[in-house]
Amino acid sequence: MNAATSFLSPLQTRWRSFRQSRWFSPVLVVLISLAFIATHVFALHALPVFADEAIYIRWAQLIQHEPQRYLFFALNDGKPPLFIWLVSGALSLFPQSIDAVWIARFVSVLVGLVQLWVLDAIVRQLQGKSLTRFAAGIIVFTAPFWTFHHRIGLMDGLLTLGLSLSFWGLLGLQQTTLLPKTQKKLWRERVLFTVLAGLGLGLGLWTKTPALFFTPVFVLLAYLAPFWLDDFRWQGITPQWLFTRTLWFGAAGALGLATFFLLRISPSFGSLFWPQQRLYLFCK
Repeated sequence: MNAATSFLSPLQTRWRSFRQSRWFSPVLVVLISLAFIATHVFALHALPVFADEAIYIRWAQLIQHEPQRYLFFALNDGKPPLFIWLVSGALSLFPQSIDAVWIARFVSVLVGLVQLWVLDAIVRQLQGKSLTRFAAGIIVFTAPFWTFHHRIGLMDGLLTLGLSLSFWGLLGLQQTTLLPKTQKKLWRERVLFTVLAGLGLGLGLWTKTPALFFTPVFVLLAYLAPFWLDDFRWQGITPQWLFTRTLWFGAAGALGLATFFLLRISPSFGSLFWPQQRLYLFCK
């Protein structure tokens, strides 16, 4: 027993010091990322080709050969083009000998890897400990929803990534707009989180239009979330407080919608919402 104790004691001491060092979190993220890639790249062809997946790959191939004609072709079917563009770009980077289905699914794997990092950032924003961050990372590559959509060439994984980025930015705004004015770098942090929340929403809308259902979260975090905090005081609700939160959260939402409406440069933009016009353009 004494020999075992004398052997394990230095190891325990080193482990504690390593957990408290600044290298522990980056190493943990790298290990989880490697595990994610290993479990998701393996046997990407195991799932049968999904109907929508085959359609997206075909659209990406058309863009690859005639981008001037087919760049916004997905809009005619009510689909924003961002995921199609990513697949098309990946097809151009990989040799033609590699199967297009594998390439499209590999794009989803990369999207899932970024989703892993974003979720880790969200947990850190919520002041989660290392164990919580580790559990969140495990959930990303074991939960059935994420495991499926990060191994198949569909848009839902990219949609979730965009909304996760937006939620990260909203959490940052939620915290920085409650801080005193005397805090340094307050304006810089607010601008960064506003851009993150807005572009995240725009990324989601450029992937799938149901991202519009995420917009009530802006209102929820702007006006209702502060009341859940234990140290929040009703006396803190002033016209200036309401104006500040309306300004920053409104700017984030406006940036997201403005990013989405950049798609109006295509005449097929209306097909995202009106099936009759979609059918007309198809017949034409």
